[in-house]
Amino acid sequence: RTTSIKMGCFPSKNAPNKSVESPESKTKAEESAQSSAVSLTPSSKNALGMPLLGFGTYQMSVEEAEKSVCEALKAGFRHIDSAQGYNNEEGTGRGIKESGVPRADI
Repeated sequence: RTTSIKMGCFPSKNAPNKSVESPESKTKAEESAQSSAVSLTPSSKNALGMPLLGFGTYQMSVEEAEKSVCEALKAGFRHIDSAQGYNNEEGTGRGIKESGVPRADI
């Protein structure tokens, strides 16, 4: 059995549909692989101290970036993927400021 879900933080006409298998349909091999998988959290880092998970702001409006970045930082993310070409850096900056997370920690 599969369930269709929208990927991303905000509903968007550009967000791809993704089918996800229900837990009942997993095979023994899938269960074994999943039980030995490494658990990643927003605070997981590599040997150099760089976060392994990042929060992306691509295709977000300025307002979406501001709200989402603030919430992502409050949830524990410390890697924010942003670029001048995304045209939302003002909102990203405001979200960082509003989160209260020290800039040196990001």
